[in-house]
Amino acid sequence: MATYNFVNTWHVAATPDEVWEALAHPGDYPKWWGKVYLECEVLDGLTDPKVGGKVRVKTKGWLPYILRWSIETTALQKPSRIEFKAWGDFNTEHSYWEITLEGNGTKAVLYWNPRVEKLFVKVFSPLLRPLFKSNHYWAMNQGQKNIAVYIESLAKQKGK
Repeated sequence: MATYNFVNTWHVAATPDEVWEALAHPGDYPKWWGKVYLECEVLDGLTDPKVGGKVRVKTKGWLPYILRWSIETTALQKPSRIEFKAWGDFNTEHSYWEITLEGNGTKAVLYWNPRVEKLFVKVFSPLLRPLFKSNHYWAMNQGQKNIAVYIESLAKQKGK
C-alpha cells in the first residue's frame, strides 16, 4: 500500500488570521501555489470557508506526472485549525493544518497522511518512495515560499 505520513512546518511572516485565510481558501491556491496547484475548481460555489466546502484540484510536483484529486473541508477553527479529507489520486480521511502564533509570525503545520491511488506512484512506491517524498517536500516548499508574498499582496489591495 502506498501510504505516506508527512508533517510539514511552515514559518510565515504574517499573522495567524492571514495564514488561516489563505489556507482556508483552496480555490485560491493556484494564485500563490501555482507551480503546484495547476487548477482548482470550486465544486459548490464556495466563496467563504465552510465545513463541507469542496474543490477539485490538479497538482504537480517536480516529477513529470499530474495528480487529480478533491478536497473537502471537514472542520474549521479560526484562526488555528483547518481539517480536511481528500479523494482521487490521493485519499485521506483526516488531515489538517495547525496554525499558531510564533514570534513575529506564524507557524503552520500540515499533518498529511495520504494513501496514493495514482497507479504509477502506487506501483513504484516500494522502490521510489524517497523520490516521491522529495517531490512532496518540493511542492510544500513552493507553498511556503509564496504564501507570505500572496498575503502581502492581498493587504496592499485592501489598502493596509
